[in-house]
Amino acid sequence: MGKILILVAMGFVSVSLSNTIRPEGIVVHHTALTKEDLAQFPGPITVSSIDSLHEKRGFQAFYWGKVYHIGYHYLILADGTVQNGRPERCVGAHTRGHNNLIGICLVGDFSSHENPDPQMGNTEPTDAQIRSLNSLIKDITRRYGISCDQIYRHEDLNPKTECPGDRFPWEDVRTRIGCGVTK
Repeated sequence: MGKILILVAMGFVSVSLSNTIRPEGIVVHHTALTKEDLAQFPGPITVSSIDSLHEKRGFQAFYWGKVYHIGYHYLILADGTVQNGRPERCVGAHTRGHNNLIGICLVGDFSSHENPDPQMGNTEPTDAQIRSLNSLIKDITRRYGISCDQIYRHEDLNPKTECPGDRFPWEDVRTRIGCGVTK
């Protein structure tokens, strides 16, 4: 699709139809921030801090009058709070070649290789994060008619990453959302 320009009486508003998607699945991530990333944000990691990091990395999408830098559609904090990133119908910037899928990211680094101790964030998702993730996945799949075989870990689509980490309870999540274990 091309781009369309809408003129408004008080100025110009550009709306990019090329950044509009109909979500075709879900990809689960973890933040896996570096020590340098964490040093920039002395407080808890939030959508705002991820947005700032992604802006520095050059991520951006213009969608219905607003620029989004955060590549994920949702961020789930350690306490289970779900924060909105990009709108669901805005193309993501989280999984090369698969940004027509909704990106859900949990704060933490669940890789035993990259984060052997909690210096790089939580080593495992909290129970609150898993409950929120399960609820969010169920809601998204219902609204968009997404099937179990359209729900992925980042590593399923990019074998060069461990995301969301070997300590992420993928089989448990799949079972709780009614998808059973992977083959």
